[in-house]
Amino acid sequence: EGYSLTGGAARMFPGMAPGAPLKPLPVDMMDEVIDKWIAKVDEYRLAGVDMLTFMFDFASNPRNDRQDEYGNQSFENRTRFQRKCLEKVKKTFGKDFLVETIIAGECDQYSTEELAEAAKAFEGLIDIFTLRERDVVASHPTGFTFAHVGDHKVTEYARKMKALGVKQAIAVNGGFQDLDEMETLLAEGVCDIISVGRGLFAEPELIKRPRKAGVRT
Repeated sequence: EGYSLTGGAARMFPGMAPGAPLKPLPVDMMDEVIDKWIAKVDEYRLAGVDMLTFMFDFASNPRNDRQDEYGNQSFENRTRFQRKCLEKVKKTFGKDFLVETIIAGECDQYSTEELAEAAKAFEGLIDIFTLRERDVVASHPTGFTFAHVGDHKVTEYARKMKALGVKQAIAVNGGFQDLDEMETLLAEGVCDIISVGRGLFAEPELIKRPRKAGVRT
């Protein structure tokens, strides 16, 4: 408590009062922190959860002013702690315990090409890249009819990631509610998985609705 990997001010949501500054996590505490995290993951695994969503953050971070091997100086340094965490996950639970990350296909901090290179560096550690759009509104449609068929920037990211040689499974997320469109994207190899959240809240029987092209088995 009171520590973060990079130290500095805690990330705050709009309307939240700033908290006390956080201290950089000492290197000699990292293994202890990872072990506690693994124990918590194991609790969920024993309860029936069979995969983990991991927030992968590889971009240059101006808040990180560490001067050691966990600093902002290089990709290897910025991702060193994350690699340690994921290596421990795979060592503890095996390769069949899948790890997913949800990440924008591009943003102000990185391009899709840079994301693809980061994905390649984490082959065997991150199994699924769930891509979302860079715009929060497009990534989190709040109504069943928010998005239009064919109007998904995220599919461009998926195509590019595959063209750049990313081997992990690619999922797309954000406003997918038309079953025939989803079937087409999967059949054409644009992506491997369609991630649906709010669409199922709006229509819990969405996946059971009739498709013009037939039902996938």
